[in-house]
Amino acid sequence: MDQNCDECKRVWRAYAAATTEFYSVDKQLQTAAKGNRLETVASLVSKLETLEQAKVAAHEAISQHEKETGHR
Repeated sequence: MDQNCDECKRVWRAYAAATTEFYSVDKQLQTAAKGNRLETVASLVSKLETLEQAKVAAHEAISQHEKETGHR
């Protein structure tokens, strides 16, 4: 990542935020599953699927930016 590139910073922040939220929800899911809270589990599984898509999109944005600029 080029520390002077605002777009590098933006795409990496987006990826970090999506990843952090994914693992936060995953932890909530594990707790809900241990407590047999089935409605909560279903809701969190749906949210995790959405967050997984956000992580993938953010990673693709990083890859595209690196390809376009040569920043690594």
